[in-house]
Amino acid sequence: MRINSGKQKLSNQGVAKRAVLLPILVFLLIAMSLAPTASADPVVDGKFTIAIIPDTQNEVEYSAPVQGEWFKNRTQYLANNKNNLDLRFVIHTGDVANWPAYDPDQLPIASDAIAVLDNVNIRSQLSIGNHDTAAVYIGGSAVPGGNIPALVRDTTAFNAAFPVSRYPGIVTFEANKVDNAYQTFEAEGKKWLVLTLELWPRTAAVNWAKGVVENHPDYNVIIQTHSYLTGSGNIEQSNGGYGANSPQYVYDNLVKLYPNIKFVFSGHTGLAAKREDTGVNGNKIVSIVGAFHSSTNNPVQLLEIDAVNGTASTRFYAPLDGYEWTQYNWTFSGLNFVPPSSTPTYLMYEEFNSQADGVAPANWILNTSGGTATVQSFPSVSEKSMRLQKLGTTGYAAGMKKFTSQTSGIVTYDTWVLPQETAGIKQIMVRNYDALKIASIVAFENGNIKVNAWTNVQTFVANQWYHIVVKLNQNNKTFEVFVDDVSRGTFNYYHSDTNDLGEMLFSIPPDYTGTFFVSDIRVSK
Repeated sequence: MRINSGKQKLSNQGVAKRAVLLPILVFLLIAMSLAPTASADPVVDGKFTIAIIPDTQNEVEYSAPVQGEWFKNRTQYLANNKNNLDLRFVIHTGDVANWPAYDPDQLPIASDAIAVLDNVNIRSQLSIGNHDTAAVYIGGSAVPGGNIPALVRDTTAFNAAFPVSRYPGIVTFEANKVDNAYQTFEAEGKKWLVLTLELWPRTAAVNWAKGVVENHPDYNVIIQTHSYLTGSGNIEQSNGGYGANSPQYVYDNLVKLYPNIKFVFSGHTGLAAKREDTGVNGNKIVSIVGAFHSSTNNPVQLLEIDAVNGTASTRFYAPLDGYEWTQYNWTFSGLNFVPPSSTPTYLMYEEFNSQADGVAPANWILNTSGGTATVQSFPSVSEKSMRLQKLGTTGYAAGMKKFTSQTSGIVTYDTWVLPQETAGIKQIMVRNYDALKIASIVAFENGNIKVNAWTNVQTFVANQWYHIVVKLNQNNKTFEVFVDDVSRGTFNYYHSDTNDLGEMLFSIPPDYTGTFFVSDIRVSK
């Protein structure tokens, strides 16, 4: 089992692009020639662990577990054993708290416990159970006289304690809500995606999840949702009486349809149970429920995955007293985890390297009413860029390029840019194919990187390369921005009625002067 599970990035904030890019490209070309698949995380022994925390509602409300810090005892155990377990991810299947909308003391206990994981860089993702919403009142019953179907979607308190900003790299269905979300990671030569679905989810949330899975075919998908299996291991047929769709609907319309869905974890009811299903593509799907609602100790499920041999084994262990439920020690085989793809589908791939210096970039639509747009040997003759330059304040210096219109799914653009001064505005936009609607704006404006013209996400300095990656989700009209491999948040489309994506735009607008270099533009799906 891997002892050092950390991964080093090829570039971080403040690293000049071209100083490292050529050696990296050489390395990647050699690696691609030797390896049939692409993964940033090498195979050591094939094995790693995911921890699944069951319902902890009693641990933030009952006096003994609160005083004894059972929740934090569990996460401290995971933090202490991060390397021994090769622990890559922690999920929580919901009912994190008991009635936090009406008791402000509960979620801080949970937040402090999860912070133990944050502090040692163990990534986590939490499901929202019925008790985590405004639908459950003090004592555990439904809010008297309340509109329960509406209140079960009121997760304001939960999202205040566990905001999107707490999870770098998370992508959400709704802006600034973790109710439906996913994160990705790599472990032992494979790619993994943890997908959280809201309790008894709305059809729109399920459709969003379908788009996520469809657009990540080489990721092994782990779904977590609060209610899925019954205590006896059957797929639950009810929506609880106040949800939208039942777990059976989730199985029929999501889980069984995709060959890369491998696990479904849930809580809510019973102690622990399992089932194995075969999807329509012949893939095995393992589902496990673990709830416990223990009043004596603090169970956690430890799932060891063997990514090479296609097996997984699980056990339930209580760090508080060392108790183990051996009757729930299960092993699963035949999971056949999908390998990573080595060839992304590019909608645009532009390097400028084959073009002559000083000419207008080929196959670009240019607006040079106030400046110029030319190919330059910058920073070198083997690594060229498009230079936008304006010396006066009137008109534009802008370059636009179309790609095949995309009406659904996730579209990602990846580029390197260098603003030659902090003053002024330099913009990167994604628009629809007809250039009538704007989906996203990333602007370098007077020393700040801004999103959609008004949200500062970080500062920048002049004459430094920045790596910008934006993932646009056409299914829910949101996008996530990464600067130098660090997520800076998820945002709503600038124009919410952008019905397709089909153009990249780089510009220096009127009223501003300056120079903006753009290189290595890739748009993929």
